[in-house]
Amino acid sequence: MCVYRTFIKSYGRIIFMNKFYSILSILIIASSCATTTVEREYTTPSNNVEFTVDVPKEMIINRLVSEMVNQNYNLTSQTPNSLTFERELTTGEEFQVALTIGNSYSDNSRIGSYNLIDTPNGVRVIWKGYYVARMVGGQVNRDQIDDNATFNANMAGFLRIKEELESSYKEGK
Repeated sequence: MCVYRTFIKSYGRIIFMNKFYSILSILIIASSCATTTVEREYTTPSNNVEFTVDVPKEMIINRLVSEMVNQNYNLTSQTPNSLTFERELTTGEEFQVALTIGNSYSDNSRIGSYNLIDTPNGVRVIWKGYYVARMVGGQVNRDQIDDNATFNANMAGFLRIKEELESSYKEGK
């Protein structure tokens, strides 16, 4: 009789805990779905973060390298018309990438790349950011960072950089 009573108590605790975790899971899922949308504040020809600046390309490259190094990126590739940077993920980013495109064994990072295109109006700079998950078997998964909040923040930052570059170039002439 004592074994039966112990089993019933344990079984009741299991049912209670299962109900508790089920309700907790539903609340977490429901709260994560209730997000607000952010509208894009800027439009660009490529639908990517971009700006055109009328200063020498070398001046732009130096400024972009400086900005990215200040944000803990490492320069991984450089050609006359492109720059590629990579950095380790923050804890929140690591968790997000492991859940979406990687797993707990993947080597995850964040990539930022710039294309610099000479135009009659100056140098057109296009930025693209990616999360990258390198899987154990060699597969590489990429997810472009193109949400509106990030787009708006990057455009505001790059327009500030454009203004600073052009004003310092004009002062130096």
